Amino acid sequence: MARIILITGGSRSGKSAFAQQLAESISETRIYLATCPVVDGEMAARIARHRRDREDRSWLTIEEETALAEALGWGPDTGVIVVDCLTLWINNLMYGAEQRGETLTEDDIAYKAREVLRVARFGAEDAAAAGKADPEVRATANSINHSGTPSETLISEAAPSELPAGAQATGPPGMEAPPEKPPPKPGDTASPAFTGTAATAPPGTRTVIFVTNEVGMGIVPEHPGGRLFRDLAGRCNQVFAREADTVAFMVSGIPMWIKGKSPGKK
Repeated sequence: MARIILITGGSRSGKSAFAQQLAESISETRIYLATCPVVDGEMAARIARHRRDREDRSWLTIEEETALAEALGWGPDTGVIVVDCLTLWINNLMYGAEQRGETLTEDDIAYKAREVLRVARFGAEDAAAAGKADPEVRATANSINHSGTPSETLISEAAPSELPAGAQATGPPGMEAPPEKPPPKPGDTASPAFTGTAATAPPGTRTVIFVTNEVGMGIVPEHPGGRLFRDLAGRCNQVFAREADTVAFMVSGIPMWIKGKSPGKK
C-alpha cells in the first residue's frame, strides 16, 4: 500500500514548493501530476515557472485536468507522485459538469475523492476490489451518473501502462513516457526501495503527495458558484485528510504537521 500525504494551506503559502522539496527527499523516481489548465497568459507563466523549478531534477510531468484516478493507476509501485492540486481538479470537474448542464454536489465530489484515494493507496489492480468493499461506495454508486460508467469499472479498465486520453507527459530524455514496471525476478518479494534519505518509505511502497487549498477561511463568497466551489473543496479536503497518513498545514512557507508526524521523523 502507498503512503498518502496531504499538504494544505492558503494561496501562496508555499504548498507546491514544500511538496516538491519533500518529494525530492523521498525518492529519485518522481512524477508530477499537474491538474492546472492553461486558460490565459498569467496561468501559462505560472505553469512555466513551476516547470523551471523542476528542471534537471529528474521529474516526469503528467498534465491531466480531471482523470486523476486513471492517471494514478499506471504509476510505478515505488517512488513518489505529487498531485498539484485538488482544488484546480474540482474547478475542472465543475466546469465539465456545467458544460453538460449538470451541477456537481458534495456527495459527487466525496465519491470521486474516494475513487482517487483508492487508486493512490492500492494501485489500479486492487482499487476495484477495495471500492466494492467500501460501504460508502456501495451506498452512493447508483446515484452517481455523471461519468456514465460505474466507478469500479473505470478503475478496473484503466490500464496501468496507459495514460488517460488527452493527458500529456513531459520529462527528461528517456522519461517522456510513463515508466514501465519491470517483470519480477525469481525470489523477488518487493519492488526496488526508494533512494531518498530522511523521508524514505519502506521498500515496495510508493508515496503520493496531494496538494490542496484551504478556501473557507475568509468571507462567504457572494456568487453561488463561488459558494459551491468552497463547499466542494471543503468536502474534498475532509475526505483526503481523513484517509491521509499525515497532513501538513502550510503557514508562510512553514509546514505545521496537524496529523501524524513529519515523514522525516520517527
